[in-house]
Amino acid sequence: MEYAHLQRLRECHSGLRLLAAEHLPLLASFLHRAFVIPNARSVSASELERQLGDYLSVLNEGADDTLPFPRRPREYLDDRSRGQAPLLRKFYPEGSDEPSFDLTPTTEQALSWLSSLGRREFVGTESRLQIVFDLLREITFATEPDAARRIAELERRAANRCSPGASENHQSAATKRGRLSCESLPC
Repeated sequence: MEYAHLQRLRECHSGLRLLAAEHLPLLASFLHRAFVIPNARSVSASELERQLGDYLSVLNEGADDTLPFPRRPREYLDDRSRGQAPLLRKFYPEGSDEPSFDLTPTTEQALSWLSSLGRREFVGTESRLQIVFDLLREITFATEPDAARRIAELERRAANRCSPGASENHQSAATKRGRLSCESLPC
């Protein structure tokens, strides 16, 4: 990853162009709504202009003197479908006089990456450590050679529940008969 290479990518890669755009929230959220959510491969220019016009109206609503997005929808679409690294591909479907738009593959990748940023579930370190300690306790208990200690632990576990646990009772009875089992080990 050299500086010159990254500079060229920034100028020529539509995914990086999207991520570096001044209006990233507008572009990414609109493209996500127009293409990703409905799983649309391509959208006609008139439909995309209508959707963008509605979206811009909502975003411009409540603005003071200066509108945050003053341009017409067609201008935004034309701007993002031209140049060295377009976000959209403008084309004419076979047998149609009206242009359509679709996302470039690199724009799809950038949108996918942005979507993945919010998906991760938080698993706290404390809960992971608790799982590790619980598993170690189970392994230690299941391999306990002293039958008396094992029976005492099984009876303690059964007493901690509202009704005696069938599994603990079964293991306790097996241990009293002299059989050590590893049934309590997690899979």
